[in-house]
Amino acid sequence: MHPVLSSLLGHNQWATRIILEDCAKLSQSQWDQEFEIGPGSLRKTMTHIVGAMQRWTDRISEARLRESLEDDGHRYDPLELADKLEVISEQLGLVAADVERSNGWERPISFATSEGQMYRFTRGAAMAHVLTHGMHHRAQALNMRRRLGLAPLGLDLDVVEWEAMKTGQL
Repeated sequence: MHPVLSSLLGHNQWATRIILEDCAKLSQSQWDQEFEIGPGSLRKTMTHIVGAMQRWTDRISEARLRESLEDDGHRYDPLELADKLEVISEQLGLVAADVERSNGWERPISFATSEGQMYRFTRGAAMAHVLTHGMHHRAQALNMRRRLGLAPLGLDLDVVEWEAMKTGQL
């Protein structure tokens, strides 16, 4: 797999896991505290990140969409989401490897939203989206943590920090 793609896949999983592990230390009221930002709470935001990864994995692979984590009626706790993150990250990596092996990044995928809006993207654009989408929402989660008065994580959660930690430089 191309090193850039491999780094983006690894970083996305790592940074999301760091926040979920931190959220496991929160009270239920902190996990569910509503904010006027993003999906609204840490629970909703982190469920959205992992759920979007699942949706885009299904779309890129052109598999039948699984039931949305946001809409399945279960109120996931941080460790349940961390477990789902591991499985979905592995699935997304396998899909990426398959697309790369078949040189299929320019191949279009089409899908309809629940509102009936049709979209058409290349698999490359879809993969770029899913691997950058989490960064936006992780920043919202960090903002929510700050608003809860929690101490900073002490990590920037960026790709360079991920690689430095992975290679033992930090």
